[in-house]
Amino acid sequence: MRIIPPLALAAVALLIGSCASNPRVAGQPRTFESAAATPLYDINVLKTKIPVVLLEARDRPYQLPTPLTCTEIASLIGPLDEALGPDLDQPPNAENPGLLSRGGALAEGALEGAAGGLIPLRGWVRMLSGAERYDRLVKEAIVAGGVRRSFLKGLGQAGRCVPPASPTQAALRGDIVNPSEPPRRGPQYPVR
Repeated sequence: MRIIPPLALAAVALLIGSCASNPRVAGQPRTFESAAATPLYDINVLKTKIPVVLLEARDRPYQLPTPLTCTEIASLIGPLDEALGPDLDQPPNAENPGLLSRGGALAEGALEGAAGGLIPLRGWVRMLSGAERYDRLVKEAIVAGGVRRSFLKGLGQAGRCVPPASPTQAALRGDIVNPSEPPRRGPQYPVR
């Protein structure tokens, strides 16, 4: 029987404690701390927290607001913005760098990949521990939250509501572009 050294146990306890104080939250950028805890997420010891509003969106993405007013639509969009971050109809700036910058975080992704490499047969471990299934739930909740917010903004636009209960006028005109990408003049990929 192999005995785990006390120093290793102390390191694991420290990692769990630091990660528990700063958990992953679905829809929000990951931090270096949460990326370093990837092995604990892989064995399903730690779980990404899913905001309730995203779980509700997953269950009922197309539920009509009651009452169907601009104020009610805006009040439903607010928590979704809080859980998912700013919508794509907001112009990119330092606070809202845009979709590509929010989703990028290459250094954190590389660290997460390296940390995940510490577990041999990681795919099997994730499947057997239930972490893979839970990650699918997290992704479904994020997508459903985006669908719900888009649905609500579409209702707001049909009801002639003002933002945030509808898309901004700049977004409707097509004026909001990502400044890190040059404007496209044709198809991105060759077509036949």
